[in-house]
Amino acid sequence: MNVTIRSATASDIEVCGQIIYKAFAGIAERYQFPSDFSTLEFATQTAAFLIQHPLVFSVVALLDHQVVGVNFLDERNLIYAIGPIAVAPDAQGQGIGRQLMKALLERGQDSFGIRLSQDTVNLSSLSLYTSFGFEAKELAVVLSGKPESPPDPAVEVRLLNHSDLEACAALCQKVYGFLRTGELIEALDYFSPLAVFRSGRLTAYASAVAFFGHGVAETEADLQALILGAGAKSEQPISFIAPLRQGNFLRWCLKEGFRMVKPITLMAMGDYQEPQEFFFPSVAY
Repeated sequence: MNVTIRSATASDIEVCGQIIYKAFAGIAERYQFPSDFSTLEFATQTAAFLIQHPLVFSVVALLDHQVVGVNFLDERNLIYAIGPIAVAPDAQGQGIGRQLMKALLERGQDSFGIRLSQDTVNLSSLSLYTSFGFEAKELAVVLSGKPESPPDPAVEVRLLNHSDLEACAALCQKVYGFLRTGELIEALDYFSPLAVFRSGRLTAYASAVAFFGHGVAETEADLQALILGAGAKSEQPISFIAPLRQGNFLRWCLKEGFRMVKPITLMAMGDYQEPQEFFFPSVAY
């Protein structure tokens, strides 16, 4: 078996999109939960965004000169994030995922820390990440639905703008112990980030109330207000990841009509500070 790893280029976008779509569809079918990449179009858009991003290091694996795997290292923040990693179904079981992980860990070896999320039921990926030194730090669950309650009229929930970034940074530092401003600035261009204000003061924000977005809040009530505001602004069901240790918040979500889709394990190597206050992680961390 002749496997080589090289940097991804724009010419790899289409094939990487197909690999991501097929690989995640296979995992979803095996464990009977919805795929993270429900359409080929979304998988290809994700590959295009990551491969062309100047602060994301992308690699592909070639087997006999054909691209059969892809992986990404997000370097936008102090703490790096790995994923999505995908290997073509007909090339799995040959150690290609291990080589893709090794390449990115060598790249990020001088970082403060690296994190990723893992489908808890997938013991193959859990074994792979554990063998490289990742440790499970947080158990969480993907929630999907549309809250039944309307937003509290006494609480302001509006779209974020650039003037809110300083307050967001302060809250993020308090909750996570480091800044995620790079993500948030990009969210202003690509998504619809939201913020909660009480008496004119920012008390919660989300880069996106979605699988790929993170949110932080001073209190559980602020986190609830964030979710209610996002639900009111979306015609479609919303989806996000909620830590299992926030039991009261999870019970509130279930009462509001959300359903649990699948369990997620957040893993880390290197520097790690357990998040404080109330939060929901992105698929990265």
